[in-house]
Amino acid sequence: MPSFYTFKFFNLGYLKFINDYINIKSYEKELENIITKNIPDIIYIHEFKALLVLSSIYKKNKILFKNIKFIYDAHEIECFRNPPKVFIIKLFIEFIEIKFLKQVKAKVISVSHGICNYYSNKLKNNKNIFLIKNLPSKIRFYKDNYDITTEKNVKEVFFQDTPRDPPNSKLGIYSGILTLNRGIEEAIQLINNFPNIYLALVGSFNSKKFEARFDKLNYDRSRIKIIEHVENDLLINFIKTADFSIVPTLPITLSYYHSSPNKLHESKAANLPIFAQILPEHLIELKVNSSHPIGAVSDFFNHINLKNDFEIFLNHLNEYKHNYKFEKISYFNSPDQVKIYQKILR
Repeated sequence: MPSFYTFKFFNLGYLKFINDYINIKSYEKELENIITKNIPDIIYIHEFKALLVLSSIYKKNKILFKNIKFIYDAHEIECFRNPPKVFIIKLFIEFIEIKFLKQVKAKVISVSHGICNYYSNKLKNNKNIFLIKNLPSKIRFYKDNYDITTEKNVKEVFFQDTPRDPPNSKLGIYSGILTLNRGIEEAIQLINNFPNIYLALVGSFNSKKFEARFDKLNYDRSRIKIIEHVENDLLINFIKTADFSIVPTLPITLSYYHSSPNKLHESKAANLPIFAQILPEHLIELKVNSSHPIGAVSDFFNHINLKNDFEIFLNHLNEYKHNYKFEKISYFNSPDQVKIYQKILR
């Protein structure tokens, strides 16, 4: 059984970038000692900061990595992540990232065809690029004290303080981090136009700044509510009683344009009709151009067309729900995914 080490650090932001670059120097010595002591067969790099530290160690001590295989999780295009970065920082990230990946002949995994193509072009190599989807988990990896919401379903929680499921109403869900450029504000503006539509935002804010911005939005608090984060392995059962899912990610960055987010696959696993931003991966996953679509797409920037498209979507919920009988829902440990994992680890 090969020894396996994962190094994960937090995402890079604007103003903290330079400060982070200075601070991560303190990680180098500790990380170098860990590698020297344990001599892992594989190093799994989850974020750019980890790659930055490893590239610095590699520059000083190449022999340390002689028999180590590297796997880089490019779940987003690092230099084109949200929020958008300034030009010089984009160049710096791309230069360090691509140079190191080439030096160590790393295998790269990502969640969408577009991101895989990006790294394949940059590295001039498609044999070491693998598509691993953001599929949900049925497995509880650790024990914890869960909030009572995890033992109920989204309709029970949403309507616990109001008349339950009013006649002719529909409940939609958005699951994931509440942050900038995820289309949350656009989704709320859309729902405002439909008095019989309710929306549950299942997630938490990633910053006080966006939370303050969200609090200033004009919306009916009885129809649009925030429900705290639900653990991944419990989420499918929690959201499956909703009437539809909304995935309004805005293509502000290249990474978001090619995104294939968790919420999309979790919604599919819950057999929910999905209304999503028109993006390449969304078109594929929703089978929009097939005879059995499980959802619809629209441009969340175009408020007039968006409203019309949403109204048409609501009129076809039963059809989208019915079309799930043609879908084979996968989880992260599905046999086809396991085969890809095995190939990567060879």
